[in-house]
Amino acid sequence: MKNEFAVQQATKLLDDLSKEMGKAAKHPDPDAIHDVRVAIRRLRQCLDVFSAAFPGPAAQKIDRRLAKVLNAAGELRNLDIAIELLKESRLPRTAGLSRRIRTDRTKGAKEFTRILAKLDDGGVPKEWRARLSKASGSDPAAMAQKILPSLASDFFDAGRAAADPAAKPKAMHKFRIRAKKFRYTLELFAPLYGLALDPQLRALRTVQKHLGAINDCVATNDLLEEYKKHEEPVVKDATKRLLQSAASQTRNFRRYWHKTLGPEQKTVWIETLKSKQIT
Repeated sequence: MKNEFAVQQATKLLDDLSKEMGKAAKHPDPDAIHDVRVAIRRLRQCLDVFSAAFPGPAAQKIDRRLAKVLNAAGELRNLDIAIELLKESRLPRTAGLSRRIRTDRTKGAKEFTRILAKLDDGGVPKEWRARLSKASGSDPAAMAQKILPSLASDFFDAGRAAADPAAKPKAMHKFRIRAKKFRYTLELFAPLYGLALDPQLRALRTVQKHLGAINDCVATNDLLEEYKKHEEPVVKDATKRLLQSAASQTRNFRRYWHKTLGPEQKTVWIETLKSKQIT
């Protein structure tokens, strides 16, 4: 039996990715790079969720090609964030450091567009559509009711641990990735629930916003280590400012979590996802 729902979701996400890659190939600016990364992550999550539906080798080959684009886009994204955070910091004597980062950003953009061009030259997106049109599988509503409540339970358990004052940055980063994948999975099945998942998706976007702000500071701090030998005094000042900002953003996340996503919400989410009113 052909899984029309899986095919529909994968095709839409593939179309979105093709559009975003086309934009980024022409103008690899920060917004375009961000949009490509999001489109890739959404498609990869779709292939993972419906892994039983898509032909194994086909999906795996697509995933490997996507990983190369994602890695190149991730390097550019880190440079873009570093440039923006340095600008926002208003620290003195950052011009030289920013210039070095922008130079590396220009080189990275050329490599990124080269990877995209290679992908397009092979006609891969068209080939992917043909592969993903052959999905098979079971009823998507039954699948949603089976897997989503468990994912919600895991999300709340991991979130409670990440919001604990003793949580380390590494644990918070892992939770950020979990939250992102959970959101993309909910978005896949959202058409089956109508508007019922809107509150959950809004909450997940807010969680991602807080955790993303923390990660931006941490990732930029790590990135600046590469420039320390050339701009040590400035990097030290920037690192201090980034750590202060990360601490502030962490407090914001914890306040939001405890205020908005307490134990009672875990029950509400699970019951909503178990709903028999799926269309």
